[in-house]
Amino acid sequence: ERIGTTLRHLRYSIALKEEPRRAIIPFRKYYQGYLKGMPNSSKIRQQLYRFEEYAPIEDVLMRYLEELKNYSEIETV
Repeated sequence: ERIGTTLRHLRYSIALKEEPRRAIIPFRKYYQGYLKGMPNSSKIRQQLYRFEEYAPIEDVLMRYLEELKNYSEIETV
């Protein structure tokens, strides 16, 4: 749920600023709050800080979501 909210918030920010870079760079401050307490989130945040376009950010977060699903399946076994 948090990853979906992160992406939705970022898309809204981009729509308001009309230029992805002007929205994405200031948005970096929100990654910590959205990902706080999640496994390996510091590694993911470091990856996200490198991007200035939406598509690679979405790719990283969607792969992370799959990783979290696998992580939770291992935890419940």
